[in-house]
Amino acid sequence: MSEFVLIKESDNNKQAIRELILPSLLTAMSFILGYFPNTISIYLIEFKEQDSVLVGALGLGILTTQAIGMGILNGIATGLETLVSQAYGANQFELCAKLYYRSLFVCTLFMIPISLFLLFSTQLMSLINSNEQLVQQAGEFNKYMVAAVYLDAIFVNTKVFLNGQNIYNYQFYTQLISCIFFFGISYFFIVTEGMGLIGCSLGWTCFEIVNNIVLFTFIFVTKCCENTLFRFKIIYLHNTIKFLKEAIPIGSILLLEWISYDIYLVLVSYLNESLISAHVLMANFASFIYQFSYGISIASTTFVGNEMGRKNIIMAKKYAKATFLIVIIFLVITLGSFSIFGKQLIEKVSHEEIVVNEIQNLLFILLFFILIDGLQAIISGLVRAVGRESSASITFVFCYLVLGEVVGYLLCYTLDLQLKGIWIGMTVGALTYDIIQFINLIWKNWNEQAELIEKKILALHQLQIQLLQSEEQM
Repeated sequence: MSEFVLIKESDNNKQAIRELILPSLLTAMSFILGYFPNTISIYLIEFKEQDSVLVGALGLGILTTQAIGMGILNGIATGLETLVSQAYGANQFELCAKLYYRSLFVCTLFMIPISLFLLFSTQLMSLINSNEQLVQQAGEFNKYMVAAVYLDAIFVNTKVFLNGQNIYNYQFYTQLISCIFFFGISYFFIVTEGMGLIGCSLGWTCFEIVNNIVLFTFIFVTKCCENTLFRFKIIYLHNTIKFLKEAIPIGSILLLEWISYDIYLVLVSYLNESLISAHVLMANFASFIYQFSYGISIASTTFVGNEMGRKNIIMAKKYAKATFLIVIIFLVITLGSFSIFGKQLIEKVSHEEIVVNEIQNLLFILLFFILIDGLQAIISGLVRAVGRESSASITFVFCYLVLGEVVGYLLCYTLDLQLKGIWIGMTVGALTYDIIQFINLIWKNWNEQAELIEKKILALHQLQIQLLQSEEQM
């Protein structure tokens, strides 16, 4: 029997649930608020232009910037969050600061190729898509998103640095303020000034500026990180390669998921414009609800990571079980409500009858995909927290980027199921991943993983001490 199943102390399990609920809700709401720019932008473009091509172009632009820009940088930040939570649990407070500065440095370096890609994305996308208007509009959006992508990387790294220390409330307050501001500034750019997709990207940039200003204000006014946010020293960057080796496998799942969404959109882009618009809206629904599961996963990863860093395996498993219970309750309530009121919601966000009918025909496939994709967020977070990120990345590549894409392509074009075939392929890939990684999670020896995590943290700390001693002798 697996170690994951052996815990039977119900009172402690209830305590774990109580301790996890508030951080989970705060983090989940933070991620939902962080996703609002996507939803608000699509809604305002649809409201102002009522043009399926522009909606499709915005969807392509958002997925491109997320996969190639935010996906890479946020993936690194995800690795930072796990490492900080483990270091914080082991009371290595200065190491938390070192990891934060290294992550920001790496993101800054990565912005060079990312900026070049976004600036020339029109030419690059035209190589795989013959719809000139779609590609041209998406490319214009991407050009104006360069600053927003970098500002988002700074904000997300800072946010996960707080997460790793069990500080969740400031990111929620920050994004609540920023979202209210974003709606107003985006309405001005898109509806009042009629700036279209360029207005979307300018609104997004302003949103990220406000995010950073407000969050850093909270940090410095409350002094919540005075024990971990050490003053920057250039020597903190000397071990950046080691950080990358640890962070990239941890954060690769987020990047790979966004890349998989991009590939699906490329497959869909050969269909007619109404189907492209339907896919963008469905993907937006799925991603919006996914943010709640992902937010719960982030909180869970921190709690479990802290306990793994302390080698408190029993409590780590209790937090893991509590996480599954919380997310299942949320998904059942949310998907039940969506199945009842989904039709009215769809009609609110699209004025095209063909698009509305297509989404309604695929509603139950969409709901099932949202369920298993939400569970994927939880399983992936727990796999990261117990140090099994490499196996998860390999499984993700096979399930999402190979199996799901191939099945989707064959059903869409060979069997002529069109958009339905794509979403069946996405569902097959996600379900296969969940099954494989859940088995991996419950049968792995967590005590052995805690030992490996301890060795990893000590190795990072000892190497930094050696670098400091070398610098003093020079």
